[in-house]
Amino acid sequence: MSAELAKLRQQRDQARADFTGRLDRARHDLTGDAVKDRILADLQHTGIRLANETIEIANDSRGIIAGTLTVLAVYLARKPIGEAVLSAWERKGKGLKDDLVLKTESIQKKLLRRRKKKIEKPQIDH
Repeated sequence: MSAELAKLRQQRDQARADFTGRLDRARHDLTGDAVKDRILADLQHTGIRLANETIEIANDSRGIIAGTLTVLAVYLARKPIGEAVLSAWERKGKGLKDDLVLKTESIQKKLLRRRKKKIEKPQIDH
């Protein structure tokens, strides 16, 4: 009986040690540092995965990316490009800038006439 009791105590102590170990790990997993570490590891893993996916897409779509960057560069440089075209046009004597000024002035006059018509209409109160 004494041997059985000793064996049962040993099993109890082993079970208690296992339970205490799992409880300590669970407590550690719930601390702020452990949660922060898991979040950082997850973000790092996701970032690496997205970077690899981006590189793969970029390798497959080089022409599209080059075209998009070209259009973006032209869009950002549209004012200097427009000024260069206008100055080149003026040097040839075409007077494109004068035409643009005249068209702008005529549009402004039309807008003023419309505003005057709106002002001249009598307001009817109900």
